[in-house]
Parts: sequence; structure tokens; C-alpha cells
Amino acid sequence: MKKNIIFIITTILMVLALGIIGFPSEARTKSLFAQKPVFSVLGDSISSYSTYNEGFPCYGPGAAYNIDKEKMWWSIYSSESSSQMGWSASTGYAQVTLDDSDFLSFLYQNRINNLDNNGSPDYIAVYGGTNDSNAAKSASLFYSRYNQLVSKLHNLFDGVKLILMAPNYLTSKYDPTSSKNTLVNSYANYISNIADSNEDYFVDLRMRYGEENTVDGLHPSESGQQKIADVVIAALSAKRGEKTTGIDSIRADLDYDHYIIKINAYAPNYDSLNFKFKLTSSSGEVIYDENWSKNNCFYLDEVDPRATYTAVAEIDSNNDGIVDDTMTRNISNLVSKRTGGSVYNGVDYSAVYDFNCYVEHNADLYDAYKNKPYLALEHFVKYGMNEGRQANATFDVVSYRNRYRDLRQLYGWNNLKAYYDHYRLYGKKEGRNALNCPTLQNGVNSFFGVDFSPVYNYNYYIEHNPDVYNAYNGDETQVFIHFLTTGMKEGRRASEGFDVYSYRNQCADLRQVYGWNNLPEYYTHYIKYGYNEGRKAVGCNTLQNPIHSFFGVDFSPVYDYYYYIENNPDVYRALNGDDGAIFGHFLVDGVKEGRRGCEGFDVYSYRNQCADLRQAYGWNNLPEYYMHYVKYGFNEGRQAVGCNTLQNPIHSFFGVDFSPVYDYYYYIEHNSDVRNAFKGDDVATFIHFLTNGCREGRQGSATFNVWAYAKNNPDVANVYFFDLTSYYVHYINWGKKEGRIAI
Repeated sequence: MKKNIIFIITTILMVLALGIIGFPSEARTKSLFAQKPVFSVLGDSISSYSTYNEGFPCYGPGAAYNIDKEKMWWSIYSSESSSQMGWSASTGYAQVTLDDSDFLSFLYQNRINNLDNNGSPDYIAVYGGTNDSNAAKSASLFYSRYNQLVSKLHNLFDGVKLILMAPNYLTSKYDPTSSKNTLVNSYANYISNIADSNEDYFVDLRMRYGEENTVDGLHPSESGQQKIADVVIAALSAKRGEKTTGIDSIRADLDYDHYIIKINAYAPNYDSLNFKFKLTSSSGEVIYDENWSKNNCFYLDEVDPRATYTAVAEIDSNNDGIVDDTMTRNISNLVSKRTGGSVYNGVDYSAVYDFNCYVEHNADLYDAYKNKPYLALEHFVKYGMNEGRQANATFDVVSYRNRYRDLRQLYGWNNLKAYYDHYRLYGKKEGRNALNCPTLQNGVNSFFGVDFSPVYNYNYYIEHNPDVYNAYNGDETQVFIHFLTTGMKEGRRASEGFDVYSYRNQCADLRQVYGWNNLPEYYTHYIKYGYNEGRKAVGCNTLQNPIHSFFGVDFSPVYDYYYYIENNPDVYRALNGDDGAIFGHFLVDGVKEGRRGCEGFDVYSYRNQCADLRQAYGWNNLPEYYMHYVKYGFNEGRQAVGCNTLQNPIHSFFGVDFSPVYDYYYYIEHNSDVRNAFKGDDVATFIHFLTNGCREGRQGSATFNVWAYAKNNPDVANVYFFDLTSYYVHYINWGKKEGRIAI
């Protein structure tokens, strides 16, 4: 008997509004192809061929017991039913009753995802319960989880036909008292009822193969695998009755940018089937009218978003013009399939979620979920919200968080899911804006009643300190705490209107109070006083009014901060520009080292220039030269620069002028050992001449040579013989006046 089966699904098609594809009303295109029904399996070790795991050592008895893959029951069934084998997402130790977060659960999502590895399945066989009964799991828990599993599979794979299989009894080896098989009976009754209520197939495997058909008292051998396949084929045939050729479903299968309408049929000789397909709109317009062909898949490349469609499929197994079966399905719910809807576990996420937006704005999800709307929604609920992913063109969680301080105070920074929930439950109704707010509004800036806004702005701080943003994921409270506890110490800029270094440069009075490195005090001063006083806190890149006085003494005649750091970079680096410390260095070390502190004073020039000071302070007591110039020399107009040679070197001793026998420049030029020993000290050099040079007969002047004087003046030589010093004295006192020859 030929039957006409009608399926009606209702929704609104919004693809055009989403701007994904256009729909010209005149042009129609179509693509057709043939594909056998795809058959996949979700099971435990009974159906597991090879080890299937995610870091768990799971059991794959098929391969372990050297059973040929082609001899597995699902491979036999696929071959004999003319279906295309999809995927066996089966593993040892699996249970229906385990929580869906457990890898061994039938509900574990990553396992279910594998069911369409070789194409979206048209049939899914579910073989479970063996391990549940062996673990004595209650029948009520089994029913609850099994019902959940069936609903999930129907939601994931539109129009799929399930083959729900009650497990075989446990052998006496595993159930000596038969108490566990009592559970198997309860499981089987529940599975049968669930199959009937969902118009799925039911297969009862109880007592269908015995211990002699197993390899270990539990897992089927090749003969056992064959018996399972035979029972499945017989059960489906019995369900179909006299109808050996028929249509099981018209499926609207998603291929992201368009839909595939697929006719799933069965026949003793599937390859003999011919298909006829017609698609019309509610107005009667014919969209497709494909006459008999081998094609059972039809692309909906272009559709009218305002139309409801009627799909009519017919099959002919003998090519004799006699229709073996017909199915009609009214389709007006394509968008619901395309988006997978927005309701998950009874919660409507439409205010914050849209399938197309989700996969298009999250490139890493595109390949995994573009054809799996339900899984995309599940990913959004389980992970996407916590990760802050955008899933709706009218809701951006970052903008929503940025805009509303009351929500940040309520939910904190990282509880992103709470912001999604607030918007869908309250925010949308309240008319709150959830878009176009890239910067934080009304960010926290107060601490114990102190308003830090003159020196701190959240958006400025994270923009100019990305390391802080990255460290705290932008959390405004943590970022503000970082500024208070670390940022101020490090001198980080947190506001357009305040730069601590500019403020320090500008305010000499504050540097004297707070020193150089106590940066937090500068921030605090500006907040409490400087802002209201109108002090300048930006744009000052050079130090203003650097310190140059000490206990009332003005050292500016010998010291200029900028000159000193420019010409003594080691000091600048060592003291980090601190004008107080640098001035201290000049007073304590710089003057001792003879460092030049300003353009107008060079201690070596000053010493060269002033013979009176050399006699008063000696050669190496450089600080006294600085102090003399500060106290007297500057006002006296003494020259303190540009004098590179010693002026008026000493040549008198206790009123005696030694210039007839001594000239400083001649002496150091012709006595390098003396020059090197006294480093230009004219007093020390003169003393050396008096105490050593004369005794040694050293020539101290171009006009007097002691040896020539003795030779040319025998009368003098007869008196002094080898007392060389007396020759020098004689020449000074009498010889020069007498015109005696001394060279």
C-alpha cells in the first residue's frame, strides 16, 4: 500500500535580512546530486572496532579480537541495507547514564560530533545499556539520560531516523543472579517506548545471541556480529511491514550558505531507485520540478524568504512509471534550521545570539560549526559567553560592560556571562545600548573618598600601558589598584592632563620637599593642591629652577645644572637627573675632581690665572678656588676661563728673586721628570729647584748654566769648588750685576 506522509514545520525565513545571500526573484538555479543514506553508530565496546579516545585508554575489542572491520555488525548492516557507512562513535566502557561532561558518556559532545564525520547521518543506531546494567545503574536514571540523548540527536540532525537498540542479556559470567538482566528488561521497555514516541526504529537484542557467539562472554565474535546485523535488518523490515520500498524522510540538511533537501529511501535494490522531486511556494510558484532521475539531493540555492515551501518526493523502483512511495513535507522553517534556533535547555538567547553572526564573527569556529547550528548554540552557551564572543549584531558584551558602571559594580569584570544574561533578561527591555562603546565610561577613580581623576583616567592608562591591560585583562578595578600601588611609583602617566615628570620639572619647591624619586607624593600633591592652584603639570620637558644654593650660598657663578649634566653624563646617569643629588655631587665630589660646572668658570683656568691664590691655597686644594670665586672672584671680575697656561709662576723666596737663574717654563720643559712629578704645580716645582735642582746642577733658565758659570769664572770656582748651590746664589747676588759670563 502506498502512503502519503506529511511533515509540517513553522518559522520565519530571515536569511535575506542577514545579508548572507541574495534572492533575485527572476533567476532560479539548481544543483542536484545523488547520495545514499548515511548510517552512523553511537555505542559502547559492542560496536567499537578500534581504540577511540581523547587521552583515555579506551577499549576497542573489534580490532583487539582480530575481527575484520567488514565483519562488524554495522559494516554488515550498511552493506546489506545499501546505505553509506558514516562513523562509529563508539568506545569501550561507555554508559548512557554518565554525565555529559564525561568522555565515556553517550552524551559527551565530542563523540556525538563525530557522527557526521562522513556526512550528516540519515540514520543513527544507538546501542547502549550493557555497561549501565553491569554497573547496576537505576532504570529511572537510564530513562532520563536516554530520553535526553534521543532529543539531542533529533535536534542536532534534522529529520534523522534513529535505530534504538535494546542490549543483549549479560551472560552468567557477568550476571550469575540475573539481577542485572532485570535492569536490561527495564531498559528495553523504556527504549521501546521512546522509539515509539519519536517514530524511530526499535531493535530488541535480548536473547538474540548467546555466550557461544562471544569471544569473552560479553563481546560478540564474528558470528555474534552477524547475528546483531541480522536482527537489525529483520527489525526494520518488520517495522516497515509489506512496504519493502519506501521513503523514510525528507531532510532539510544545512550546508551553511544554502540548504540541501535530501530524500532518504530504502529498497531491496537501492541502485534501481529513481527519484522525482518538486518544490513549490505557498503561492503555487514552482521552484523545482525535477523529473525522474537518480538524484535524491537538491540544493536550495535561491529561495524567497517570504514563502512557505511544499516539497513532494516520489520514488519508482522499477522505472515502470508506477510510484512506489510518496512523501510531502511543508517547509517554512528554514531559518530555524539555519540558525539552529536560539533556545537551549529552555532558555531563549535570541537577544544575544544569532547563528550566522556567531560563525561569521568568530573565524576559529567557522569550519567547525558552519553546518552545525545546534552545536554552535551549545558552544556559545558553554564557552562563547564566558569568552566574550560576539554572537548578535545588536549586542557586544565589551561595549555593554564599558557603558554601564552599575553592572560592573554588580558583576565585576570577568563574569562576562552575567552581562549576556542581564541584557537578555533586563537590559534589552530597559532600552540599554549594547553597542559602539569601545572605551570605559565612568571608570572607577576614587579610593577612600579621594578623587584621583586629576591624575588618572582608565582609558588613557590602558592605552598607554598595554602591559597593565594585558596583565589584568582590562579589569578596571585591578588596573586602578595597579596605578595606586605600582604605577605612581613607576611614574606611569595615567591622564592627558598630568605627567609626573613634567610636574616635577616644573615645581622646584616640590623637589626640595619630596626629593627626586618619591614620585607618589607628586601625584598626591597635584590631587590635593596643585590642580586647584592651577599648576602646570604637562609639557615641561626641562628642569625649571634647578637648585644651586646651599645654606644661603649661591653657587651659580660656578655651577649650572644643565651645563653640569651635559658635560658630565656619568653624573646624570648615576643620579637619574635628580637636581638635588647632582648639586650635592658637585659640592662633595665635583669640586674636588675639578669638574667644570658652568660656562663661566673653569677651576684650572682660574688657578692658572691667579698666582696669589696658588700661593694661598696651594695647587691641589681645588674646592678653595671654587669658593674664592663664589665669594670674591666673581664680584672682583677675575678671569675664570680661557687661561690655558700658568700666569706669573712663583720665582721668589723670602724676598730673593731667583728669576736670573730660574724660569718656570724653561725648567719644566727641560726637566720632564719634574714636570711629571708635580703636574704643573709652580710652587712645588720652584721648591724642587731650590732644594734639589741647584744641588744637582740643573739648568733652570736659558741665561744661566752652573757648569758654564764655574768654568768661565775660576775665581768663583776656587772659592766654592763643588758647592753648586753657591754658584746660583753668587750669580743672583753679584755675578749678574758684574756682567759675568753664565752660559
